[in-house]
Amino acid sequence: MIKPGWAFHRWAEICAAMLPFARRHRGRLLLGGLMSLVVIGIRLTLPWLFMGMLKPLLTGRGEPSGFARWPSAGAFGEPLFFGAIFLLLLVALGFSDFSMRLKFAQFAIGTVRDLRARAFQSALQLDPRISASGPGDLVARLIGDTARVKEGLKGFLVHVATNGAMLAGVSLVLLWVDPALGAIFAAAFALIALVTVYGTTRVYRRALKFRTREGLLAESIHQAWRTETIDAAFDAVNRSSGRHEATVTRLQGRTTWAAHAIFGASILLLVWLGMRSVLAGTLASEDMLVFILYALMARAPVVQLARQGTRTGKILACAGRLEHVLGAGREQESKAPLPALQRELRIADAKVYRPASQGGGRRLFVGQLCLRAGSRVAVVGASGSGKSTLLQVLSGALPLKRGEVWWDDVALVDVSKRQRQARIALLSQEPRWIKQPLWRLLGLADATPDATLGSEVEAVLKCCGARALTRRLGQGLESVVTSERLAAGERRALLLARAMLTRAALILLDDPFVGLGRNTAKQRLRKLLARRKGATVVVATERLPYPKLFDHIIELEEGRIVFDGVPAAYIARGTAGNAVSAVVHVNGENGKVSEP
Repeated sequence: MIKPGWAFHRWAEICAAMLPFARRHRGRLLLGGLMSLVVIGIRLTLPWLFMGMLKPLLTGRGEPSGFARWPSAGAFGEPLFFGAIFLLLLVALGFSDFSMRLKFAQFAIGTVRDLRARAFQSALQLDPRISASGPGDLVARLIGDTARVKEGLKGFLVHVATNGAMLAGVSLVLLWVDPALGAIFAAAFALIALVTVYGTTRVYRRALKFRTREGLLAESIHQAWRTETIDAAFDAVNRSSGRHEATVTRLQGRTTWAAHAIFGASILLLVWLGMRSVLAGTLASEDMLVFILYALMARAPVVQLARQGTRTGKILACAGRLEHVLGAGREQESKAPLPALQRELRIADAKVYRPASQGGGRRLFVGQLCLRAGSRVAVVGASGSGKSTLLQVLSGALPLKRGEVWWDDVALVDVSKRQRQARIALLSQEPRWIKQPLWRLLGLADATPDATLGSEVEAVLKCCGARALTRRLGQGLESVVTSERLAAGERRALLLARAMLTRAALILLDDPFVGLGRNTAKQRLRKLLARRKGATVVVATERLPYPKLFDHIIELEEGRIVFDGVPAAYIARGTAGNAVSAVVHVNGENGKVSEP
């Protein structure tokens, strides 16, 4: 069970993490707060005016006190006077309430927009190898949790903060009119606040489990979408998520019921003591009427305070999940940068298995594999032999069941995604990317490179066969490209151009020359090697008609290495036409290969 002290400490941490995103929009928060004060002031004034309209109908004994001390405007003019003011205040109340809700909504929207953007950047740093959050769970956090935080923040400001201040104002006014009766109302308000806080802690605890279940549900949906199969785990998580949601609703209802009970008991006691005071002549009947009007007016704020206040526990749970993403992203960004590859890229005792939904079984097993810095390596294997899996392992992006990938003396599992991407470029077999301008896709700093870089970009695009595509797009490097609108060959051409322009130390290319003739593929590979001198390049292709461009060839069969040696030995085996994935280090001019 979550202790209240721990919960308050955790809530303080969550609020502190959200505060930087709220500062930028504090102007709207202040305007909303000002409008809420106007709303509270008008609400506190309305019972006085209502009493003023009814004053000619009331008969009191003795000298009026408290609210009854109004300047008389005549028996007929006084109700009309107070009625006109009452009407004007109602109009002002409506406008102020509208302005308050609008400003609070704008504040919540802006704050959560910035929070989501930062959380997205942090999520890019997370890695399923070292984080329990998979793609589905991260989407649930970035979409579901941020949406709940946005609505919850607006609801808290409108209902909890405003109604809480409203009830505190009513307590102060009633204490001024009659200290004894006002103390009863203030005590009831304090007790309702305590019950609400208790309900919030219970909802917070339950909502943590509930949102975790929904994250697992989103992850199950993501896996089902990828594998086109739905297993029994989806149904179990789906049912569990529904139970948690029902429990949260019950907790909210119980807290609201308890607030109703406390409020009703306090009003009953207040009326009983008030009537005794009226009969004893110590309280004017007009003041007693105002007490009753305030009690009637306070019922709705009490209900909203209890219901929305308890719901705040759910909002804090969602904000806590986002705070976890932010913290994990900051932790990854704070790690030391990945140094340049000096000696070797090494795989030690690595095993990768297929998910159970795909039938299980081993995808790849590499006992020992060492790629020297400065060597050109080709990995040969038929379709399905594990070429793409090996490239992903070399990039450090694929979680291993067992084993390590070492970049010199640094384990890639300890390197953040952004740091890996700064040193390693992976061109997948079916490249996909989000909508973005061409200059960003090519890895350029902006859309207007200097003359030298501009001519280099032109030459690279022409070499990769992407120049006609950029002309067709019509806006040069400013053209917005999305992978869904391009053919597979066009996507590979653009990312091959990115590989030529990148400054990454390790370039992994998975079948970049599919569909090209032998001479064209060989020419583009030579161009790539010539341009990326000093970089390690990984190429995956179905056939290897040019083994002499490499100085180290590895052959895979069914996820295991069956050959690891020099091109001459590989050619002697008579397997030069087999499928290949290559890791290439350029250390010669114009693609000339030096023998290892």
